[in-house]
Amino acid sequence: ANATYIQKMFRGYASRKFVHDFYARKKYIQAVMERSEQMRQELIVHHEDLLAYQQETANEKAQKEFQKVISNVGHLRGTQLRPSIYSSPYLQQAPATVFNVPLEEHLTNAARVSAKKRVASKKKYDWTETFRSRADHQRMEVEKEERKLVQ
Repeated sequence: ANATYIQKMFRGYASRKFVHDFYARKKYIQAVMERSEQMRQELIVHHEDLLAYQQETANEKAQKEFQKVISNVGHLRGTQLRPSIYSSPYLQQAPATVFNVPLEEHLTNAARVSAKKRVASKKKYDWTETFRSRADHQRMEVEKEERKLVQ
């Protein structure tokens, strides 16, 4: 009976010492907590970066959309003689702004860009073609065809 009791006590001791070690479990839990805190900090930084990226892309998209819209409302721009509806001398409050820039400036810039595109896209018109006779025109077409065949 004493041997059974000794074995029982040893099994309990061995179980507490090697299987269910309190200090090893405490050390493991501490390591898990430290790793989870580190992971949480990394996730917070990643989330902030992702939010900043999404905000930046949303702002870029909004600016592109605004530029597309503003390019079609050049008629609202003021001139030297007449102020626009956005820079009226009768307005008591500050002028309307979009992206921290007055709307009148947006209209002016859009008109400039539009004018540059129009000038760049216009092909110089050859007025001599207007005054050529039909025979001259047909002769030139035949010469073009002959050049193509030679090449």
